[in-house]
Amino acid sequence: MLFGSDHWKRLVDFDVLIEEGVISPQDLPLFQYADTAEAAWQVIREFYRH
Repeated sequence: MLFGSDHWKRLVDFDVLIEEGVISPQDLPLFQYADTAEAAWQVIREFYRH
């Protein structure tokens, strides 16, 4: 979970991480942004619901 979507979207380039082999394209859904604790909790609940 990355808090502060404006900050993290500027800072982390997931395409570069894929190109460098650090993560795979299948890993992308594991990364989520949240701007509030409530939004983070919702993402966590949805993740474990599946």
